[in-house]
Amino acid sequence: MLFLAQKTSQVALHMTVAFLVMFVCTGSVAMGGVAAVLEPICNVVLLPVHDKLWKRIAAGARRRAEAAAQAGPAQALSASQYPLISASGRTLATTLAASRQASSRTFKPA
Repeated sequence: MLFLAQKTSQVALHMTVAFLVMFVCTGSVAMGGVAAVLEPICNVVLLPVHDKLWKRIAAGARRRAEAAAQAGPAQALSASQYPLISASGRTLATTLAASRQASSRTFKPA
């Protein structure tokens, strides 16, 4: 019963927000009403698609992590595997490779 009350409250909140945003933007009660009806319908249609997409993304990330674990730590990182860009514009793989090279050098005092 509490679950049903929560879901009903969420739908009412979504409809109210959609109505108010459209009413403020257009000044039209009719347009606010259309938005209040369309917004929950769009959510019902799009949220399952959204959830399915994120499940596929998570499954792909798990597969990549398992493949990396099986390959072992000796496998070099490549920019195509880890395309994240840092603030300096370097890829994460490039930054890690440079760090690895720097840490492997021996310190020789002058």
